[in-house]
Amino acid sequence: LHGIAIERRELEQVGSLYALLDMKGVVLDEGEETLEAMAATPEQAALLEIEAGFPLLKARRFSWDVNGNFVEYVVALYHADLYQYTMRLKR
Repeated sequence: LHGIAIERRELEQVGSLYALLDMKGVVLDEGEETLEAMAATPEQAALLEIEAGFPLLKARRFSWDVNGNFVEYVVALYHADLYQYTMRLKR
């Protein structure tokens, strides 16, 4: 990440990737997240200890710092019945 090393030990100690990035001078500025409903594949089901076909919510996120540098790519799978997503829209 742009010459900044992040070690597992540091991440476990701080407990938050975003707090650790901030401590190292990486200031996140913007991101783009896409949410998508999907059914768990057999592989995902095994990892998540659920039945294949179980409804999941897939979140895919890209983040950039204040200098426009790409910082993060995340793919997360959530139990659709345990996750709530709220957006505030303002004009």
